[in-house]
This record gives sequence, C-alpha cells and structure tokens, in this order.
Amino acid sequence: GDYTVTLTVSDPAGNSTATAVVHVLPKPTIAKIKSIWLTAYPANDTSGNPWDATDGPDIYFKLFRSTDTAAVANYDTSVFSNITSLPVTLDLNSNMYQIPALTDIMYIAAFDDDGASPDPIIKIKVGFRMSDYTTTHPSTIHIRQPAAADSVAFTLGIQWQ
Repeated sequence: GDYTVTLTVSDPAGNSTATAVVHVLPKPTIAKIKSIWLTAYPANDTSGNPWDATDGPDIYFKLFRSTDTAAVANYDTSVFSNITSLPVTLDLNSNMYQIPALTDIMYIAAFDDDGASPDPIIKIKVGFRMSDYTTTHPSTIHIRQPAAADSVAFTLGIQWQ
C-alpha cells in the first residue's frame, strides 16, 4: 500500500520537515528460477578420473524437490558440451521454473552427459529452501556443497512475485 511518511529534523538552529509517499509492495509469495549458473565443480569424478578423457564434461542440470523421487525439472536437452571454463549458465527467462512452495526443500544437480543411463552426477545434489531468503528477497542466491575445494557451487537467478 501507499503510506505518507514525515521526517522532522531538529537542532539548535531550527527544524526542517520533509514528507513523501512510500509505496510498499506486498510480501512475495512466489519464487521462480530464471537462471542457473554452475560456478564450481571438482576436476575429477568420484573415482578420481577426469570427467571426460580428452575434454571437459558435457553438463546439464536437474531440479529436485525433497518430497519427489524424480526430477521436477530436467534440462537434459540443454547440454553444455566440453566445459573447460566457468561459469556455465542456463537462461530460463522464457520458461522459468516456479518453486511449488517457498518452504519446500529443493535440490539442484549438474550431470555429465556421457550417453550412459543414468548419467553421472557431478559431486552431489545441492539443497536450498527459498523461505531462507524471504527477509531480503535477493535476485540471486549462492549455494555450495560441501564447503571444500572440490565442492560444487551454483548461483540461481530468482524472480520474486
């Protein structure tokens, strides 16, 4: 809503008053993921081998919700081939993923597309909950798991509504 705010400042020389109308937006109840950046991943797979023998991994992303066994969003048709530098960025502006509830525990994971079934996950699923960010409603969130040199890290672009 709109609120009229008045500020009065006083000192020994007198006082001054300013008035302004402040528009306060309602608290967002919806969060949509509009982009995914992979910002760190280990150089080797869990066996200690490079992801691919002659070049970098072929990366795609999946989103999971803790209450679902299957991915809730699978971006395996958007493969980034032979990645040798970061970040890897998936733009979802034309088809943002709406998180079902701000209190849902969500996970994001990167996979190496090797044509195998299933493709190997790059390290681990990284968890987040949008209700942890409702105080500031940031336009990006940074998540990392585990907090080590060989961790996997993501930045998510968020649109609040």
